[in-house]
Amino acid sequence: MAETILVMPDLTSGMIEAGRELVAGLDAYGPSVEAAFWAMDDENGRWHLVLSSRAIKMDGTRELYLGVDKVISELRLQKYIWIGIVSIIGHRTPLMKSLQDTLGTAGTVDGVRLDGAFLGGVFLPGCLLYRLSRRQRLSAIPVEARTPGKSAHATAGRADL
Repeated sequence: MAETILVMPDLTSGMIEAGRELVAGLDAYGPSVEAAFWAMDDENGRWHLVLSSRAIKMDGTRELYLGVDKVISELRLQKYIWIGIVSIIGHRTPLMKSLQDTLGTAGTVDGVRLDGAFLGGVFLPGCLLYRLSRRQRLSAIPVEARTPGKSAHATAGRADL
């Protein structure tokens, strides 16, 4: 009998740190994003950096993507993030509502992993959160330093940043 083995591509420490740097850069330079997290697409198994913004209604997604792409370039994050893996969604989508209802928006969620989770009827094959609201701040401690068994040298080899 043949077996199908599902291989999930890694969300690398470089991607995680670049995502954190991008969120901090967006906070400093814009455009404004309320929530940010990595999510794995259950159809193709690829990771996407999901940014949620209230500005979609006023500015539209094109302007937001242009602004995000500019910050990616200015911070030289292209080795780990390019605009093609960024998804910008509204703050009232079913996914955002499920995450916020389940985890709240007051305390920090930075570094929380949700792999294989069902939240309010939404399946998340893989998810790493930075924040779910602007009130939540990013942690100064790299995710790897808070994960048992992993080293804390997430930015090693990233002299280009």
